[in-house]
Amino acid sequence: MKMRYFEKWTPNMSYWLGYIWADGCIRYQKGAYNLRLGIVSSDDYIIFDFLKEIESHHKVLKTPETISKYRKASAFTSVAVCGERFVRPLVKIHGVLQNKSYLDCEFPNVPDRFLPHFVRGYFDGDGSLVKTNQGYCKISIIGTKKFLTGLEKAINKNTGLPVPLLKKSSPSNKIVMVLEWCRREQVLAFLKFIYPKGEYPYLRRKRSSYEALLPTLEEHWNNFGIGPRKGQWRLRLGHDVFVRYFKNKKDALIARSKILGNVDFRLKDELKITKTNAKKIRFRRQFLDRIENKLAKS
Repeated sequence: MKMRYFEKWTPNMSYWLGYIWADGCIRYQKGAYNLRLGIVSSDDYIIFDFLKEIESHHKVLKTPETISKYRKASAFTSVAVCGERFVRPLVKIHGVLQNKSYLDCEFPNVPDRFLPHFVRGYFDGDGSLVKTNQGYCKISIIGTKKFLTGLEKAINKNTGLPVPLLKKSSPSNKIVMVLEWCRREQVLAFLKFIYPKGEYPYLRRKRSSYEALLPTLEEHWNNFGIGPRKGQWRLRLGHDVFVRYFKNKKDALIARSKILGNVDFRLKDELKITKTNAKKIRFRRQFLDRIENKLAKS
């Protein structure tokens, strides 16, 4: 077994660290740490992928489906990985503590280049992608307050996604919160961030949901530019496009006056932005591309 697996940052190690932060359980028994992972049997390949990654031959326990008078329990697959040298870095370096779900743990120090893989691992464990009957999409991630605060700030730093207010998972629980992005352009930006090009581990069920929604999300991305909404201008193109056109790295929701104050003067002249027509401007991404090409030639 790769005893020092969690001592060196790699894309795969980042994913499994994020997954353990979400669904892993650290126990300290008889003077040594051990790690337990479990998942419904329909997704149990993720357990075997992890054991293959760390070159482990630990025994996998499968619990069959049970149905009682009061509830139905799905078939469950779990594994306990014992090895003090293997598990200790999770606790001492990355802060994965025993009973972490009941503690308000700080977000770990994840290098920016490995953040997409870490977030994907955590999302596979404690995240969800939902599409309503009306066509709206929502990303939800559950976790403790300090952890989610650090997570949303790290994502904002790397993608420009806005930092939403955390919601309580239940009225009586003051530790466990919910982080949500509900706008379609934000959902697309988040999913593109955690699913970059290349080969890496992921939960197939959630990746399939993303791929099924991708045409709808990209159509929305391509068809809409920046438009007025309740007296403000809302970013609809994503952080990179916003920076390219407006040279402003503020949050995604910005007052119209602040945006117009940072527009390149040639672009402002090209669009003929005035006080009388500023509220009516609504342009598509293809038009912005033509403007950029024209500015580049001038």
